[in-house]
Amino acid sequence: MNKFRDNMYEYEHVFLADYGCKLLLNLEEIEDVEWVELGDLERRLCADLEIFASWFLIAAPRVLGNLSRIRAA
Repeated sequence: MNKFRDNMYEYEHVFLADYGCKLLLNLEEIEDVEWVELGDLERRLCADLEIFASWFLIAAPRVLGNLSRIRAA
């Protein structure tokens, strides 16, 4: 659990999968969705932190590190 600057507590979960179906999104909970290549995501994380949610800035480096380890195995 992470405490953010706005005193909001959240659990973050990031799931990785090969998924061939349509995603069902709760538009009341999501401001924006975008598909990006991992290299683009890494560059954007370094260049423009302000566009990402606080929880994502915590979770993304961990997820990218896990993906690197999976690919290397």
